[in-house]
Amino acid sequence: MSLSDLKIGVIGCGAMGRLITNTLIVLSKCNHESNAEGLKTSNVAVSTRQTEHLSDYQQKYGVQVYYNNEQLME
Repeated sequence: MSLSDLKIGVIGCGAMGRLITNTLIVLSKCNHESNAEGLKTSNVAVSTRQTEHLSDYQQKYGVQVYYNNEQLME
């Protein structure tokens, strides 16, 4: 399995969840800019109960956003 096939889900978007998600976005951008086969932001998913924490992730970066942990796990 390559990094481009890897799917990552982050449950909770508090301080730690945002830090992890932001790091994944940065890593994805680095791979994209260097034309390396790597993690895609479309394969990153985040779940939270607080909708205001996720407004930018989906629109700006293409991260999948869920408001239900069970949907994230499917």
